[in-house]
Amino acid sequence: MLEILRPFFRGEWTQYGESLRLDETTPLQTSVAQWLLNPVGLTQALALHAEFLGGARVLKAVASDWMLRYLTALLPPVVALSSLLKYRVPTNWHDMALTLSERGAPAFFAIERLGNPQPAANTATRYDALVWQHLAPFIARMHEHTQVPTKILRGNACRTLFGIFEQALQLVASNTALVRELIEDRRQLLESPAWSDGRRNPLFLRRRQVSVSHAGGSLTLTLHASCCLAHQLPRTGFCGACPLAPEYRKCRTVHSSVHDGNFYEPIN
Repeated sequence: MLEILRPFFRGEWTQYGESLRLDETTPLQTSVAQWLLNPVGLTQALALHAEFLGGARVLKAVASDWMLRYLTALLPPVVALSSLLKYRVPTNWHDMALTLSERGAPAFFAIERLGNPQPAANTATRYDALVWQHLAPFIARMHEHTQVPTKILRGNACRTLFGIFEQALQLVASNTALVRELIEDRRQLLESPAWSDGRRNPLFLRRRQVSVSHAGGSLTLTLHASCCLAHQLPRTGFCGACPLAPEYRKCRTVHSSVHDGNFYEPIN
């Protein structure tokens, strides 16, 4: 793990900080862009991942699950660097290399340089490369190759990021300034319909809150913006906040533009 990240990834969270590596001596052999634009490599990775998932046969569900694992490897250390340490990390998909596990799942990323701390930079400046030069083309490529609807792919990114911010807020709860800055980063990344320059924010998705019966009363539950298709995988059903779950389809809507904080646990 990068030494600069150790204060934020301890105990059970250590694994989430180990997926970003710095290699200043060897030029990147194959960037994320080169790898993902190679249809053979991506097809092979998804085939291996399907076997790991128990012989899953629905490509779209396998691809969605693979993407969630990709995001869980990529985003925790990047958010820690960008929001907690105020770095402008070079996260363009041409600037990062991806290594897969033997099961075809994303294991870790490598970059040649860490970037520089820019404490005065706003959210858009620190996250511009991640959103527009990595996640946007990544989502476009995954959609093109697997036909997974773009909304599902965007929803996977939102779900993962929101969970990371929730964990980060708990970690620095005693630091009022950092909490305020994290909330602002989350607002710009996930709660603002437009980017700072007026472009449509690809990470903004509306979510629905429903009222469900619970312990003799009612409970307000936030649903995901879109289903991740996990129920189409072997031995997997609808998750507890799936908008397609039968039990929620007729529930009374309480609010329709909120966000959830679910975090996906990586299994390499």
